[in-house]
Amino acid sequence: IVVNFVRVPTLIVNSKFDTWQQKAILGLDEGYCSPKVDSDGTVIPCGNDSPGAQARDRYWKIYASVMQRTVEEVLPQRHGAFLTNCPWHCLFGWMNWYDSAGSDQQLNDATAHWIALLESGRIQENMTAPRWIAKEQDKCFGQKMGVHA
Repeated sequence: IVVNFVRVPTLIVNSKFDTWQQKAILGLDEGYCSPKVDSDGTVIPCGNDSPGAQARDRYWKIYASVMQRTVEEVLPQRHGAFLTNCPWHCLFGWMNWYDSAGSDQQLNDATAHWIALLESGRIQENMTAPRWIAKEQDKCFGQKMGVHA
């Protein structure tokens, strides 16, 4: 992983259901199985009832699990992380500023905390950086969905 060679502490921000990668990296069309968010914030990994939806649902759950495990086990401790269950790709637009990684962890707060740590000098190469990682059952709350915690 390239990030192993990055010495400056970095905040990794990503969705565990990164919808852009479905088409751009894996070559699967959107009809294959795109994660959805219910009106109450529940993430539905495969948001359709097409044949094979259960297998595709498992695919997204495994994808999310591998991403989380990679962050927890492979990412050097000096790098922070914010992983949300909200299913989209771009997370640093104004629409995503209030996305969640758990019931009380929003991207805007995590970013402000991260910047404050960097400015204070408390995050250095040999330190353990904070990580905000949504659990599998955590809902997606954010401006983009019109759902707020």
